[in-house]
Amino acid sequence: MPRTPPTAGPGRLAPLSRSPLLPSLPESGYMASARRWRAEAEHLRDMALEPHLINAQRALLLREAEAADRQATWWLEASADQ
Repeated sequence: MPRTPPTAGPGRLAPLSRSPLLPSLPESGYMASARRWRAEAEHLRDMALEPHLINAQRALLLREAEAADRQATWWLEASADQ
């Protein structure tokens, strides 16, 4: 009798669902990348507001947020060049 391979479990992939894949796929393209970077910047700024952080941690998070904003701007400028 042939064995049926297991479809899920530790180290194994679950079977593909029959539902449409498009809604679950992440957005792609310049604008989507810019939106993701802006969302990351906003998230980092929100994290910097946590009361338990010391000033150095807060400053680091705010610098990271600025870097994420620069990435978003780069993606927006790149989309304008296309």
